[in-house]
Amino acid sequence: MSRSQQFGRYELLDRVNVGGMAEIFRARDTQSGAICAVKRILPEIADDDEFVRMFRDEAKVASLLEHPNICKIFDLGRVDSQWFLALQYVEGLDLRGLFDQANRVGVRLPRALLLHAFMRVCEGLEYAHRKRDEAGRPLNVVHRDVSPQNVLVGFDGEVKLIDFGIAKSNGKLSKTQVGTIKGKYGYMSPEQVRGLPLDHRSDLFSLGICMYELFTQQRLFASDNELLIMERIKEAEFVPPRSADPTLPEPIEQIIMRALARDVADRYASAADLYADLQAFAYSEGLVWSKDQVADYMQRTFGPGAAKPSGAAGLNGHESLNKPSSAGDGPVDERPTSRRVQESLMSDNKGSDLDVFEGLASKRGGPSRVPSNAAPPPPPPSRSVPPPPPPPGRRAATQMGLGLPPMPGMPGAPPRTSTPPIAPPPCRQGGAP
Repeated sequence: MSRSQQFGRYELLDRVNVGGMAEIFRARDTQSGAICAVKRILPEIADDDEFVRMFRDEAKVASLLEHPNICKIFDLGRVDSQWFLALQYVEGLDLRGLFDQANRVGVRLPRALLLHAFMRVCEGLEYAHRKRDEAGRPLNVVHRDVSPQNVLVGFDGEVKLIDFGIAKSNGKLSKTQVGTIKGKYGYMSPEQVRGLPLDHRSDLFSLGICMYELFTQQRLFASDNELLIMERIKEAEFVPPRSADPTLPEPIEQIIMRALARDVADRYASAADLYADLQAFAYSEGLVWSKDQVADYMQRTFGPGAAKPSGAAGLNGHESLNKPSSAGDGPVDERPTSRRVQESLMSDNKGSDLDVFEGLASKRGGPSRVPSNAAPPPPPPSRSVPPPPPPPGRRAATQMGLGLPPMPGMPGAPPRTSTPPIAPPPCRQGGAP
């Protein structure tokens, strides 16, 4: 049995992830008995006012978003000097974990699974992008960190978009100045890299990177040199998807290329438009999976009882999280390997997944840390030219003309039953409410 820690009203059962600024635990609410996730700021970051404001922003933004494909936040508080969030716990893997598991054993992820996951992400993004406050004013939410590790696929078939910690909205506690870069280098949009003002189409570019990587099972913007990554993103320089994977259907390449257009005006106008094209392809090819089919695949392939690859000690062969921390007081994780979420091959790709937050990168020596003996970077590939926008009427042909159901929440869709937006969770001291 794993050791646990008491943290305010929460019992921390095991740590499932840790980064440079926060750690996440599977936890039990001792008042309700419910299992949840607790995201806690690391002690060495606790005095960084900028990160604390960003952390609280995550609660403020996400608490306004009530959608089946967005992870819920239940609580915001502080125990001693450590701020924390209590979130919905998702039993499963993120897309980064799926990417690494599949590449480790040399198998292809089912396209039906990926289509289902990306369509659900589109639903969550469309909802967030269109969200209004109680007065009917647009919140103008931009996630700014759409990446494989922020999309969870549960063993129950649910798909959740997480981590609105650096999201931009009109209702945030703190404001991001023009010229500030926030996000993961390998998943930024060209305008994000340039530090320009962003709108919802920046998230669609980031989602395009995720689609490229999961459908081809190859990294897109990865290098030893973060500056080179940023230059390639600025110019949208990359190998076309079908050059990376000749088996990829041409319609999927066209969808990815349009999402990855360098110029904002050439991209999809909304997540709903991207959803429509993904849905049309899925129906035309018979690649429509239900939530139950996703759950069955996830459980059989990655669940606790699934066969493990020979010689694989964890998701990526790194040191397992079932060992106590160096301080000797970390919870022990004795869960099956498939339930552990740790650093993975995708983030091993030479720093392309580094988090960059204003006020923090400079404290860690700046974003670029290229070894002095590193080989010169290879010349970038020629710029890929995105396909032209579809002719007028194409949207009707792909969705209405095929008799496909419109995206939930869009005109003509059956109403979605949901609870009203919840108020931001209260800030409180200590473990008692």
